[in-house]
Amino acid sequence: MPRKSYADIVSEEVERRFNCDCNGDCGRFLVVYDFSCTESKIPNTFYKNLEKLSLRYYFKVVQKSVVEAYSEKAAHAVALLAKMYGANVRIYEVKKEVRLLF
Repeated sequence: MPRKSYADIVSEEVERRFNCDCNGDCGRFLVVYDFSCTESKIPNTFYKNLEKLSLRYYFKVVQKSVVEAYSEKAAHAVALLAKMYGANVRIYEVKKEVRLLF
């Protein structure tokens, strides 16, 4: 039997902890992670597993280390995956988006 991917492990854990079915527009959260690693780069498997999670949870990558999630469940899924790869992680709830004046 093949090993489970980190994305599968994260999905199982998040589904176990969250009872709601909200994967869609249930607020907005920013997940900010930092790999302060001594290695030269972040493993490619992190990005592959992040892509797998995006098929199940609604979020988008804003920049290399910031994800905008559209439910608390999705935010926790991304955060847990990043933690599994050794990142420092914070989740922020977006209350209001301020529009640029120019």
